[in-house]
Amino acid sequence: LLPILFCLLVLFSCRTSSKHAFAPLHSLQALDGIYRNDSGFFSQVFGGWSKNNSYVIFDFENDETLNVTLLTDSGATKMKAYKGKYNQKKNYFEITFSNKRLITLFYNRVEIKKLRIGLDENEKLQLNLFGDEWGSLLLLFGGIGPYSSVRSMTKVEKDSILFPLQMGDKYGYRNIDNEVIIKPEYDLVLMFDGSIACVQKDNKWALIDREGKPLTSFKYSYIEPFRGKLFTQVYVRDKMGIVDRRGAEIVPVAYDKVEPLSEEYEVSVSSLDGKYGFVNSSGVLYPPVFDAV
Repeated sequence: LLPILFCLLVLFSCRTSSKHAFAPLHSLQALDGIYRNDSGFFSQVFGGWSKNNSYVIFDFENDETLNVTLLTDSGATKMKAYKGKYNQKKNYFEITFSNKRLITLFYNRVEIKKLRIGLDENEKLQLNLFGDEWGSLLLLFGGIGPYSSVRSMTKVEKDSILFPLQMGDKYGYRNIDNEVIIKPEYDLVLMFDGSIACVQKDNKWALIDREGKPLTSFKYSYIEPFRGKLFTQVYVRDKMGIVDRRGAEIVPVAYDKVEPLSEEYEVSVSSLDGKYGFVNSSGVLYPPVFDAV
């Protein structure tokens, strides 16, 4: 019985795989470029980096090395080099973050995390993060088990990126050629998310466009970064609401809490004074009148 159990554990430990297909790839240099860190996905993949790292630069040095550079809200950069293998037959570059297997009759531990990088059918960058994590003591098992997630990313033209610029104690924006695009007049700024950015003046936050024109007034205590989404949460002291990328306040800042709206979740829950309601991209569906939802 013990030899059979041991063989089963060995087979179980080898179950991690990814069958996700990639489009034809003629060279790894076709993947070089700048990509937006939507929803912090790159931070999740590479680990240890803040979701506020707005852009990621891929630069394949050769068939065995990928240089990854992060552009932060302050305009600073941080680079790491990752070793991997180019599978030309299956059209992907694979990085192994962890590949630990300890199999004994009494104690077992498996920790695997891998990333495959290639192109999807629309020739966008495709990331496939997969792995497995579990352990056992005698016949007691635990862990998250096998997992796999796939995300496609569109390249960002470098000329479209505006970087924070500091002059004295004020901030504005510059382009990649260090030309001033928006003059420094703000107390604090964040990286542009497409065509909009969060800026602060006199301890209040607002949204501006790429020409520096205000999309909202300076009235918010804080604005959550959009991170590529269509909507975000805004705050005035202890109350919350939701604005869209045009700066329109689609849900008024009048609630104790409003769950995030996104393309995946078209309806979210609002709460006020212990009661619950519903909002969507058009505004308030039901005011907070329910005891539970």
